[in-house]
Amino acid sequence: MIQLLLKLLVKLAAALEAAAAKEQKKCEAALAAAAAKVSQANAHRSATRQARQVASALKDVVAPASEVPTPQQ
Repeated sequence: MIQLLLKLLVKLAAALEAAAAKEQKKCEAALAAAAAKVSQANAHRSATRQARQVASALKDVVAPASEVPTPQQ
């Protein structure tokens, strides 16, 4: 009777280990996907910052030309 109970406990432990390993692989895959999305978001943030800097520089270049009064005839 005790041997049967021990065999069942060993099978249960093996099943739990297999389930834990499977869950760990899923979590690692989700973590890798999240890391890729964070990397992509950082790249987008960098591109947006650069675009804002370019837009600001262009605005500074164009602004003085539009502020010059045109001669009246």
